[in-house]
Amino acid sequence: MGRNESLFREVNERIGQLDRTLARPGLETDSLWEFICECGDQACCEPVSLRSSEYEGIRARATSFLIVPGHDVAEIERVVERCERFEVVEKVDPDAAAVATARGPRTT
Repeated sequence: MGRNESLFREVNERIGQLDRTLARPGLETDSLWEFICECGDQACCEPVSLRSSEYEGIRARATSFLIVPGHDVAEIERVVERCERFEVVEKVDPDAAAVATARGPRTT
C-alpha cells in the first residue's frame, strides 16, 4: 500500500514540476491540473483536479497524500482537508508515517 501511494506521489511530483516549468511571466500560473489519486488501492488511478498552489500545500508535509474523496483508509490515516474536488489525508499510523517520510520525494 505504501509503495503504491509513494509511486503516485512521485508521478504527481513530475506533473507539478511540469506546471512550474511551463509557467511564463504574464500567464496564469495557478490553473487546474489533473493529478492522480494517491490512495493505497493498487487498481486506482483516478484523476484529481487541483491547482498547483493546492498541490504545493499538500507536499509541505511528507505524511500527507492527495486522494479522491472517500478513498481514505481510517486505520492508518485521517482526512485533514476536504473540498469538492479532493481530500488530503495524513498518516496517523506510526509505521505508515515513517514509510511516507522515508519515501517522500522532498525528504532530504
